[in-house]
Amino acid sequence: MTMDLSTLEKRLIEIIKLSPILVEVFELNHKLNLREYYIGAGCIAQTVWNYLIGNPLEYAIKDIDIVYFDIDLTYQKEDGVIKLGQER
Repeated sequence: MTMDLSTLEKRLIEIIKLSPILVEVFELNHKLNLREYYIGAGCIAQTVWNYLIGNPLEYAIKDIDIVYFDIDLTYQKEDGVIKLGQER
């Protein structure tokens, strides 16, 4: 079965929205005001795989990598982002 890219993209978004953990991560990044970031693909790929084979969506996800860019490289700024993230 072949699907066009738009259909696959919509399906991926639907699967991500089913995962409370991934939804929480996206919401947290929004609250942290991270404008330029990405979430490491490992947790997304594992979530999709879990969905396809019927496992709980969080199965075998041990961590989630968030990579972001901020022009302010000071310790205070970085520490502030870390503390806000830990408050969730």
